[in-house]
Amino acid sequence: MFFQCDGALGGASGSQRKGQLVVNGQHYPVQVQDLPTVVESYKTLDDVHCVKITDIGQILLVGNIPASRSNRIESLDGVTPPFRNAREEVLKPPLNISTGELAQVEEALLAILDGCAPPGCKFIDVVEECVEVDGQLKWVESGAHSSKSQALDGDPGTSLV
Repeated sequence: MFFQCDGALGGASGSQRKGQLVVNGQHYPVQVQDLPTVVESYKTLDDVHCVKITDIGQILLVGNIPASRSNRIESLDGVTPPFRNAREEVLKPPLNISTGELAQVEEALLAILDGCAPPGCKFIDVVEECVEVDGQLKWVESGAHSSKSQALDGDPGTSLV
């Protein structure tokens, strides 16, 4: 069994990622692809203690490779079934958010943590209690506290009581 890449064979493509795997005289097409994430590999000698032996970053695809995958450098899938189509489903590209938008969100979150509503928003504090009505439990606004419900707007001087 041996592997020979097209570049070593002097092929027209000269690719270092494609080649042939020869097993008992039978030739199989092979392609090297990068995994979407690095996979850690472990081994054990006593079935109790695991030792990390390497990080795996590439795979060999052997056999007839579909055209949709043959020209890719990075594999769409990970090693295990949950990582099938990992690049699109799990490892989505980072969001492109401007620093101005990020600052506005941060300011709004800090206002909420301080007990104030962000500008243009309103908090309504409603006290509810669970009561039995016709044999069923329902949430209703508390009669004792309904007159004390407060509407808090974006005024920084307003706080929760």
